[in-house]
Amino acid sequence: MLRRVALMGLVLFLVGCGGSGKRSATGSVPVKTIAVPSRTVTYSSAASAMEPTIHCARPGTGCQGTANDGLVTKEPATGLQRADIVVFRTPPLAAVKCGAGGKFVKRIIGLPGDVWEERNGYVYIDGKKLDEPYVQAERRDAQTLTLADIPPLRTMKQIPQDMYLVMGDNRSSSCDSRVWGLVPRANIIGKVVQILRQSNG
Repeated sequence: MLRRVALMGLVLFLVGCGGSGKRSATGSVPVKTIAVPSRTVTYSSAASAMEPTIHCARPGTGCQGTANDGLVTKEPATGLQRADIVVFRTPPLAAVKCGAGGKFVKRIIGLPGDVWEERNGYVYIDGKKLDEPYVQAERRDAQTLTLADIPPLRTMKQIPQDMYLVMGDNRSSSCDSRVWGLVPRANIIGKVVQILRQSNG
């Protein structure tokens, strides 16, 4: 699902939310011209699971971009937090359930120790509704699930240590942890630090 492209030294063009570039409480990715951390790899995503945060190219189903966005990723990933966008190796079940495996990009929603659930398309952590400004209303689904409903079925009440629950921002079109289970910490390759979008001008 993700393609590795060239190493980057300096980001010259970034698009998204403006501002100071500091991480906000919602975990948005900084989007301004800055020096890239010393060890980075750039990937490209051709799937719509993270729309509209990360664009894939039309005429792909659900895609809004003129080209696939580039994802500058710091490797290895450190200091993982809720709402971080990460590149990871999928568990084997993803290939069975999604028809594709390998490297995916999703957003961390559930952390070790969390009690996660989805009620009518909205996420709750430890019983409290999660504020998710990165999910557009028309891209939500209407599912109601608990940790007991995700693989391996009926085995978890809270997220185990060194495991993460990841979801796409395009909830109605994302094959994610709800379908194939949690992501082990060892499978997380890197954290997205910038999104590169092709200029239309």
